[in-house]
Amino acid sequence: MDVYVTGFPRSGTHWMARLLSDLLDSPIQSSNRKRALNYNHCRGGEGGHLIHRTHLRQRKFSFEHPIVHIMRDPRDVAVSFMYYQQRPPIEDSLMAVVKWMTDPADIGPYTDWVGEWLLEDRAINTRYYRHHSAPNMELLAIGKLLEVDVNEWDTQDSVDRQRFHRWKRKSPRILRKGIVGDWRSHFTLRVGECLDKHVGDFMRYHYYHDKTWDEGWYEELPEEITWIAPTTV
Repeated sequence: MDVYVTGFPRSGTHWMARLLSDLLDSPIQSSNRKRALNYNHCRGGEGGHLIHRTHLRQRKFSFEHPIVHIMRDPRDVAVSFMYYQQRPPIEDSLMAVVKWMTDPADIGPYTDWVGEWLLEDRAINTRYYRHHSAPNMELLAIGKLLEVDVNEWDTQDSVDRQRFHRWKRKSPRILRKGIVGDWRSHFTLRVGECLDKHVGDFMRYHYYHDKTWDEGWYEELPEEITWIAPTTV
């Protein structure tokens, strides 16, 4: 079985693919690599499946194989992408990323990109925060939707083997922090107001559990932040 993992860039597709690779004991084929990679390190990679990690939009798929789409808070996406591009951690860098996320001339708009997937009932839609707060249960739910024979002990073992702190030293640019809410240390009033203008209503509809997207959430953000350059990406 081929399983596709997709999501807006910096939304957790790498982590999601690694979890599924470990759970299904099968290698990962990334769209930018010619050969499949086995990240399990503990198993033989003989599960008979292939995990495809992509950033393709819904319209690019034929839906011949199962697809897992992961959605992440765009505020954390913006911060993650800023560091991934190795931009200086300053307000103008975040503003440039927000433009990239919301401009149809670039990869955006984020609302169209993610919205297409959330309306696609042939895809397994999941949220990044769920994998952060309860990764075992979320991975188990995905495994059942994929109709593979797994239990909570299998998924817990996979989660333990693929925890961020175990692998980010080997891939610091790809696996930076993996936390939820890192935007609070980076967003200013100007950045928050700009992003809310483009995605606020969308997030209040689709991320209703999160009160930090309530109307006017950005008004409590500081006008300025003292930026400290990180020692690592």
